[in-house]
Amino acid sequence: MLESGVNANPGNASGSGPLLKVSNVRKYFPIASRIPLAPTRGDIRAVDGVSLQLKQGQTLCIVGESGCGKSTLGRLVLGLERLTAGEITLNGQLLPLASKRSREMRVEAVLQDPWSSLNPRRRLQKIIGEPLVVAGYSRSQVDARVQELLEFVGLDPATRRNFPHEFSGGQRQRIAIARALATKPRVIVLDEPVSALDVSIRAQIINLLRDIQQDLGSAYLMIAHDLATVRYLSHRVAVMYLGVIMEEGPSQTVFSEPLHPYTQALLSASLPLRPGVGTKRIRLGGEVPSPSNPPSGCRFRTRCPRAFSRCAEEVPVERVYDGDHRVSCHLFE
Repeated sequence: MLESGVNANPGNASGSGPLLKVSNVRKYFPIASRIPLAPTRGDIRAVDGVSLQLKQGQTLCIVGESGCGKSTLGRLVLGLERLTAGEITLNGQLLPLASKRSREMRVEAVLQDPWSSLNPRRRLQKIIGEPLVVAGYSRSQVDARVQELLEFVGLDPATRRNFPHEFSGGQRQRIAIARALATKPRVIVLDEPVSALDVSIRAQIINLLRDIQQDLGSAYLMIAHDLATVRYLSHRVAVMYLGVIMEEGPSQTVFSEPLHPYTQALLSASLPLRPGVGTKRIRLGGEVPSPSNPPSGCRFRTRCPRAFSRCAEEVPVERVYDGDHRVSCHLFE
């Protein structure tokens, strides 16, 4: 069995304190003026005051329509974008981590497209082993670890001399997972990890991710559109719309008892778990507003079938139900 390399800490077990904490995070992208040297013309508010927590051994899935800010939030956690405001902590330490601690407390990623996320000019030994070289492992340690990782994700260790083009899409995603596991990360960001794969291969990768979590205690921050995958893998679900969280809670509760009208509309549009068993489709009118000029009050009000006057005047206050089910909607005040 592959060792996780995670220093066991009872305080970070799934039933206690958070491993990853996102606190009032904002990311604004300035809109450049068409006139050279002129001031910017406002900001695109991709993420606008998001707070979330992820515990060790858990999967937190971020769902929502394209453009809602899910991927930007993932890039902020990975340190690929700078925060405009707020803070992100990993095991109590502010991200990005100092280099001396990054070897033990690292955030890694598995990206959507296994065809473009691997360097076609490098062999697997180099692709998987490079993070280990950077982390200071010796050559013999790197070689042993690469073979161990390939075997763990279901690939023949002898293939470490091969190039990515010699593998299928599902095998490539296994390679990407092995690379993400190389430095024994505390958190793995999964950005649509199965959406680019054939349907026949998706179940294999999903089951692999679940087995890895059970064996190593990994924490996943997952970004996804496929609600069936979300329901199968997630412990908690956060529903995002136009840069803010509409609803967040245990996945079983959110799927069985959605509170926010937007969550209800998303779930009504998904395929039923069993043929012939489904909910009435909720059709939303209008278009998603521009993130550079979001609506006043509740951001969903321009498309909400249950909106009333107060929705345009006041930003909803987050309410907590049953201890850990959160919703931001005036209907529940």
